[in-house]
Amino acid sequence: MVTISILGLYELHYGMSKSGEADLAPGLLKTKQKVCASLPVVPLSEAGAEVFGKMKVRYQQAYGLGKNALSRDTVDLLIASSALETGAVLVSHDRVFRKLARVQTDLQVEDWAE
Repeated sequence: MVTISILGLYELHYGMSKSGEADLAPGLLKTKQKVCASLPVVPLSEAGAEVFGKMKVRYQQAYGLGKNALSRDTVDLLIASSALETGAVLVSHDRVFRKLARVQTDLQVEDWAE
């Protein structure tokens, strides 16, 4: 089953707003509406919070990240934690998820843009 994390949905709306929805092709807007109407949204959970805490520490230690660098990736870590907690494959073109998968080896990441 294909789902979207609540945070992924937030990111989708941000990206579309940032691009200026009036400037987007009508087909892209229609696709966004279909995605938003048809995909079940996975909420954040307490179990995911535990996964998040452990993953964030591993990620910070593996890459020697300072507080500011680590905070930039917090939403991505939340999305990855949600995927892990639900057993989902995370689909993204964002390279931070490939870095996370090297640290969190049970995180399944696919990049459909490649």
